[in-house]
Amino acid sequence: MNLRLKLRKNQATIPTEKLTEDLDSLEILGEAIEKIPSLNHLSRCTHLLLVCPNLLKLPALPPGLKILKIKGGHFDLPKELPALRVLSLQGLLSKREQFKTFSLPHTLETLDLSNNALEELPSSLKNLVNLSRLSMDHNQLTTLSDQLYQLKSLNHLSLDSNPLAEEVKQRLYEVFGIWF
Repeated sequence: MNLRLKLRKNQATIPTEKLTEDLDSLEILGEAIEKIPSLNHLSRCTHLLLVCPNLLKLPALPPGLKILKIKGGHFDLPKELPALRVLSLQGLLSKREQFKTFSLPHTLETLDLSNNALEELPSSLKNLVNLSRLSMDHNQLTTLSDQLYQLKSLNHLSLDSNPLAEEVKQRLYEVFGIWF
């Protein structure tokens, strides 16, 4: 079962009675939401989308989660995530330094860290041997670490609206065939 909770503009609480164990997919959209109750009881849930720009803390996640997409929020990144295939963390208003040491699940195939004002790639990127899609649009990247060029499975790379140095652009063209 899929559930989409689109809350009214000033509604700050989630109707928890709707968060039943038979959910496969859950979307929560709420401007005023600051807190979401634990979701770890949603054992069947594999897809979670949170569009909550005022979220202050990430809830406990479903254990079988495969796709996690979050747009906006002010929370600290978790120390550990489930074995995700897809992770999208767009426009988080947390400390940028967190992304440097953020531990990405080695199971990731798709990663989107767009709109986070990042100045460098997360160091755990090198562990993502299955990563095929990487989006880092609208950040503050001027250089790219060598770990990016070691990602053998990568077949889609998006770096739009980053102030990349000319030599970085040249190397991206030589390695990936991307031109700017």
